[in-house]
Amino acid sequence: MSLRAARQRTFLNELVTQPTALAIDTAQSEIISAESSFDPTVTLSTTRSSTQNEVTPTQTVNDTASLTVSKAFQTGTVLSASGSYTQADSTTNTNDLATDQVSKSVSLTQPLLKDAGGVVNALSIRTAEKTFDSQKMTHIDTMSGKYLAVTNAYWDHWLAFQSLNIALEQYELAKQQTVLAQKLADAGLAANVEVLRAETGVAQRMDAILQAQNNIIATNNVLSKLVSSEESEEIYTLIQPTSEPEVTEPKLNKRQLLDEALNNSLSIKILENSTDSAQMTLEAAEHQLLPEVDFNATYTETDGKTDNKSVKFNSSEKDDWTVGLTLTYPFMQRADNEAHKQALINLKTVRYSLATQRQTIAKNVDLALNSIYQSYRKLVAAIAEEEITQRIYRAEVQQFNQGQQTSTDVLNAAQQLAVAQNKKASAKVDFEKNKTQINYIRGALNQTVMEFLNIE
Repeated sequence: MSLRAARQRTFLNELVTQPTALAIDTAQSEIISAESSFDPTVTLSTTRSSTQNEVTPTQTVNDTASLTVSKAFQTGTVLSASGSYTQADSTTNTNDLATDQVSKSVSLTQPLLKDAGGVVNALSIRTAEKTFDSQKMTHIDTMSGKYLAVTNAYWDHWLAFQSLNIALEQYELAKQQTVLAQKLADAGLAANVEVLRAETGVAQRMDAILQAQNNIIATNNVLSKLVSSEESEEIYTLIQPTSEPEVTEPKLNKRQLLDEALNNSLSIKILENSTDSAQMTLEAAEHQLLPEVDFNATYTETDGKTDNKSVKFNSSEKDDWTVGLTLTYPFMQRADNEAHKQALINLKTVRYSLATQRQTIAKNVDLALNSIYQSYRKLVAAIAEEEITQRIYRAEVQQFNQGQQTSTDVLNAAQQLAVAQNKKASAKVDFEKNKTQINYIRGALNQTVMEFLNIE
């Protein structure tokens, strides 16, 4: 499996992608819920009442049906229209009275200070929109972390295979040394103990092979969890890494890298959204410290009709207007004052978190730069060490053929060669990991993740 294929399979693994993706859906649902508070409401009601007076005697039955439609606006305005129909039937020993009444009204309530304006009434929508935007960035940032994790897991797995290959090469070299020692012993050019020493080296190399195989199983499990779901049988399949590290001398500018890291950091953008939400909450809390002054206006139109024995028909029409102001000022205003205090504390806390995150990013840039240059230097040193130990090993074999060295000397030289080869492979892996870490810090992985997940 190539590194690119491993990354693609990670982004197709629902166990990896879905937890934060579902959180985006939840955040979007919260926006709709906040907007729904401004949806129109319709109220329909019917009532029947009966009153009986034993003294008169009179029995009255009232049937009423009403319909009310109201809507709230982000300015704080509440507009409602209602209509009702009432039928009253009164019965006495001497008279039957039937009354029909239709009433229609329109009312307006407008807060003028407290509870007025979008800064208060649209706060839940604005903060939900910020949360939705932050959740999308959280998803991208989380998947960038998974991109980094699968890359590191892939190179760890590659390194485990390299260690196994080196152990197998050492095993073959030890076997060759055994054959050579036996030939020299048979020819009387070496003591028989050299054969035993060589055979001991073969046994030691077998132990190294077993350890390398165990390491491959461990790294395979880590990589499989990222590229395969738990339901897939592929988690029991041994993954063969096919990509090779690509190492070039790093040439990075610290100032440019820091600017990119600060400008593209999703964690900073998320905290900036939190700061905006906290600022809006504080502004709303400050607004709520104002007195509550409401303008109220109502217009009602009533049509009535009465029918009884003495007066066959009587109708009436009436129009009513009501306009007024209501002032409410709660004594001490402790609840609003505490809400304002808490909003101010929250804003300060988020701002401190934002400043701290910027410092953390600056430190991470320093660490990442130091790590990638150190890994490159280690690789250069390991390459040189491998070349030297290779020459030493060949020289030890040549001297053994001449009877000037023992099998132990040859095997020790071979072991030193293996150490140098492992250092070289490890330095390549460290360089690849640090290279990916640099791209993660500078925000270069964000666009890659968005393309993988088809996020705009």
